[in-house]
Amino acid sequence: PDLSMILNGSLAGLVGITAGADVFDPATSILVGLISGLLVVSSVLYLDSRKIDDPVGAIAVHGINGLFGTIAVGVFASDGGLFFGGGSSQLITQIIGVLSIAVFSFIFTFIIMTILKKTVGIRITREEEIAGIDSVSFGISGILATCLWAKKKYLCAADWLPLISLMNKSLSTSVPSSKGLFTAASI
Repeated sequence: PDLSMILNGSLAGLVGITAGADVFDPATSILVGLISGLLVVSSVLYLDSRKIDDPVGAIAVHGINGLFGTIAVGVFASDGGLFFGGGSSQLITQIIGVLSIAVFSFIFTFIIMTILKKTVGIRITREEEIAGIDSVSFGISGILATCLWAKKKYLCAADWLPLISLMNKSLSTSVPSSKGLFTAASI
């Protein structure tokens, strides 16, 4: 069992039932939540296999399961859903809605990201990338936070002390504002 997958499965279930919270009965909510939990696992594995950068599973949790949950309204709505005698009109409406939102979001995001790329930039520096953006921005790396939570699943704080010293030495020579960025207290 992977803690992040367990948490993402729970979140995916909530995301999946959100669009239909007012039209799903309790049993249908459980079914949609369970499907969402399975869908998030397969989505994370697929995105990882395609080398799509989604380190916390946000695309799988919110994107994929938001899409699924919205379409599920057209299928499982207790009043008007395809499986409850409502025909396909609600399902078609939900699909049109999902496609409209996807097209709008893609175009708007493309425009904004193009403007940002040409003005202030959208990439971090190579040094920040090597150090890890969590380390530079928040003073702790994602793996160290995971280590503290997992208790020996990877390595724990004491195992990282020699590495912290080495990271401080190499980073302080390349990024002057990072002197002493990594400390035992930050773990």
